[in-house]
Amino acid sequence: MKKLTNKLFLATLICVVISLAIVGASVYILVSLEYSVYTKLAMFLAVLALDATLVYFLVQCFTKWLVKPLNEMDLEEEHLPVYAELKPFEENLKQKSKRLEQQMKKVKREHKIQDKVRREFTANVSHELKTPLTSISGYAEIMKNGLVKDEDIKKFSEIIYNETGRLITLIGDIIKLSRLDENAIEEQKQRIELYSLCESVISRLEVSAKQHNITFELIGAKTAFFGIERIIDEMVYNLCDNAIKYNKEGGKVKISVMQSSSEIVLSVSDTGIGIEKSDLERVFERFYRVNKSHSKEIGGTGLGLSIVKHGAAVHNAEVEIDSQVGVGTTFTIRFPL
Repeated sequence: MKKLTNKLFLATLICVVISLAIVGASVYILVSLEYSVYTKLAMFLAVLALDATLVYFLVQCFTKWLVKPLNEMDLEEEHLPVYAELKPFEENLKQKSKRLEQQMKKVKREHKIQDKVRREFTANVSHELKTPLTSISGYAEIMKNGLVKDEDIKKFSEIIYNETGRLITLIGDIIKLSRLDENAIEEQKQRIELYSLCESVISRLEVSAKQHNITFELIGAKTAFFGIERIIDEMVYNLCDNAIKYNKEGGKVKISVMQSSSEIVLSVSDTGIGIEKSDLERVFERFYRVNKSHSKEIGGTGLGLSIVKHGAAVHNAEVEIDSQVGVGTTFTIRFPL
């Protein structure tokens, strides 16, 4: 560091000496001149301005001289013609360059993964949309051509109605998921009372639960936190709806809302068919169905748990799943306070 310090001191000394010499000479000359005080003052200020300009250009030149070794550094070379005192700086640059390179590689990998997920999602959406549309188009064409018996018109109309409902639900879930993906959420977070929200969801699912002879149990206490109510409602609704659909006849759904000093914990448990361990890591994938034959019978879009996962991410919450085949499944969401 001594060599660089000496050069810096020398450059500073030269600038100071030149500046003082100019000022001193100008003062000596102005004193000997027979002008008014104001004229001499104006001339002295002009000399100071010229002096400052000259010093500025000298500083620029000396700065280029001092940093020239830095500009000539080639981090790819093992032996660099730089000052010894700059080696720590050089090493620091190399380390930062390596970290930046690693970050760029990570970003590229993430982009590749996102592109793959996007392509798979597009393909799945096309397939899922094509199925009900083909059915609707087929039955409508048969009816249009007058090839349906009078007694079958009601049956065909019901099929078209059900497929249309399925299509509307699918499109709605796709829009929800797309908004969560793109963070296109305009709502502001507000105070949410989770226990009351669960009561509302249970009330809306009462008819579906009775059809499957499923009973709900809600335990816990009034708890509140800040979140986006629409998204939280969709998360709870999807979990409870799945707990009904994948339950056994006469089964139960238990919802628990608990609070600690650091988090609010929501859990939804059912006494249903359960999930194989090999499928646990994939249940949150879009359009992934654990039991395809059973899922086809009960309907659903295959996007419910993806919405739950993305909704949790919006609230910095963690989602856990515990399941045993033939016993049931428990989903737990931990909302930080």
